[in-house]
Amino acid sequence: MTISKDADSPLFVVLGSTKGQGRSIIRELEVSSKPYRVRAITRNAAKSEAKELQDLGCEVVEIDVSNADAAKKAFEGANVAFVMTSTDFT
Repeated sequence: MTISKDADSPLFVVLGSTKGQGRSIIRELEVSSKPYRVRAITRNAAKSEAKELQDLGCEVVEIDVSNADAAKKAFEGANVAFVMTSTDFT
């Protein structure tokens, strides 16, 4: 199954989509028996990894997650979300 563009398919938003954990989630969605639309969140949509996700059919969205309005908009309409971030609580 490929990533779907069908508006009736559930929207799965993946934060950290171009690195290990997020990218592995997208790989699993790509081979899922159920079609999903995928919104791949990244800090840099110009990276080759982001372009590869776009070629798979993902909607690639570049945001700064410290901007609350941008983050809120990135998750609009999501049925499912995967969020994996590093923190700096020093």
